[in-house]
Amino acid sequence: MLGAPSGKIASGLAVGIYDSIDELLDRIARYLKDGYKRVKIKIAPGWDFEPLVEVRMRFGEKLPLMVDANGAYNFDEHFDLLCSLEEFGLMMIEQPFAADALEESAELSHSIETPICLDESADSLTTLNKIIKQHAAKILNIKVQRVGGLWNAKRMHDRAHEAGLKCWLGTMPELGIASTQALAIATLPGFVFPTDIEASSRWFVDDIIDPPITITSKGFIDLPSNGSKHYSTNPEKLERYIIQKKEFSR
Repeated sequence: MLGAPSGKIASGLAVGIYDSIDELLDRIARYLKDGYKRVKIKIAPGWDFEPLVEVRMRFGEKLPLMVDANGAYNFDEHFDLLCSLEEFGLMMIEQPFAADALEESAELSHSIETPICLDESADSLTTLNKIIKQHAAKILNIKVQRVGGLWNAKRMHDRAHEAGLKCWLGTMPELGIASTQALAIATLPGFVFPTDIEASSRWFVDDIIDPPITITSKGFIDLPSNGSKHYSTNPEKLERYIIQKKEFSR
C-alpha cells in the first residue's frame, strides 16, 4: 500500500543522558555487541563536549555517531559550542534549537560541515516546506506519530526526497504494532540513515507482536517478504497484558 519494497533496515542505537560518562560508555559498549549500525547520544548544555570526547576515545573515529539535542540549545548562547562539535566527525546534529527556530537552524547549517537534522520542527507538510524554503536542514527525521500517520509520513518523505533532503525514520519508542508499520515505510528510497527502531528486547520484557523485532549480528532488521510470515499481533499476549477492556457495539 505504501509502495515500499520489502528488505532490510539498518538499525541504530539511541542512548540518553546518564548520571556519569562511565555509565554512558558502558551502555554503548553493552548494546554495540548486538551489531547496531550507528550510535545516537542525547546532548544538552553541560552534557555535550566532554561525553563526545570520551565516546570517541573509547570507540574510535570510525564509529558512526550522531547527537540529538531535542531543542535544548539557545542560538546566542551556544552557537560557538555547537560549531565546535565539528571536530567529532558526526553524522548529524539533530534538532539543536527550538522547533520554531528555523532561521537559527539555517544559519548553523550554513556555518558548519556537519549536517543539521530537524525532528520536532518537522511536524507537518506545511512546516517541511518552510524548512526547505529556508534551507534550515539537510536531513529530516520523520516520526509517523508526530506527523499524523502513515499517509502524512509518506507525503513528507516524498516532498523531502524531491527537495534533496535525506531522511531517516524516528521512533518514540512504541510497541511492535507501531514499529512494524514504521519499518515498512522506512524502506522508501529517501530513508538513507539507520532507524531508531531497535530490537523488541531493548525496550520490553515482552512485546505483543509475533515474531518480535530482532536485530541481525550485522545490525539490520530483516522484514518479512511477500509470501513469508508477516508480523502480527499475538492475541494471547494481548489478552495477558490487558489491564482494562471496554466493548462497543454498533
